[in-house]
Amino acid sequence: MEETITTALQQNEALRQGILKKAFEGRFVEQDPKDESASKLLERINAKRDETTNETRKKIIPKG
Repeated sequence: MEETITTALQQNEALRQGILKKAFEGRFVEQDPKDESASKLLERINAKRDETTNETRKKIIPKG
């Protein structure tokens, strides 16, 4: 009985890891052609971050 439970727990963990791996690989759903690529999204995020950082610096660092 104990061996059966141990085996079931190991199988459960293997299944869990497999599901997570597929999820991170994007293999559960098809790519929507309307979605932007990850690289474009990262470009937008970085541009917004740089813009926000520059605005913050202007407020913090006095001119003159």
